[in-house]
Amino acid sequence: MKDNLDAWRWIDGHPQQDPQSQQHGQEISRCFARVFSHHDAHCILQHLRKSTRERVFGPTVSEATLRYVEGQRALVAYMETMIERGRANSQETAK
Repeated sequence: MKDNLDAWRWIDGHPQQDPQSQQHGQEISRCFARVFSHHDAHCILQHLRKSTRERVFGPTVSEATLRYVEGQRALVAYMETMIERGRANSQETAK
């Protein structure tokens, strides 16, 4: 059971044990920040937020729909986290 939980540590933002993996993660987050620094990408991210994270359902929505949309919300939240992390890494590197 512990191995299964460890496989999901990345989603909570826990640092990797392997320095090479951590360096790769920092580079990926910087890539997210660079890609989403453009105006068009910002518009796309706003659209994704509105269609997932800001979407509200009524009491009759099915469990399957809730699960599906929660996966979408998690992906958008992950992207936003990576963008912020990349911006922070870029600022630290620039100092």
